[in-house]
Amino acid sequence: MKQLTPKKFIEAASPETLRILYVDGLWQVRSKDVVLLNHDGSIGHSKLETVLSLLAGFGIRRCDVEWDGLPSTAFDAAPKDWRNS
Repeated sequence: MKQLTPKKFIEAASPETLRILYVDGLWQVRSKDVVLLNHDGSIGHSKLETVLSLLAGFGIRRCDVEWDGLPSTAFDAAPKDWRNS
């Protein structure tokens, strides 16, 4: 996976393959075989909102989000009336 600066990432990214992924406890932005490199050299963010704001700054308002790896809540723990709202 190539780590690219924001400008290079946007040039290389494809709208069809742009993804926000939850990897090792952090949110990453990927497209095909490239991942967005932050200014500090890291490739992840602790908050999804930070990633969404960053993408909005590039003019990107929509992409797939995959959160496999987040701890799940048991179905029985959900409020009883959540399906009716």
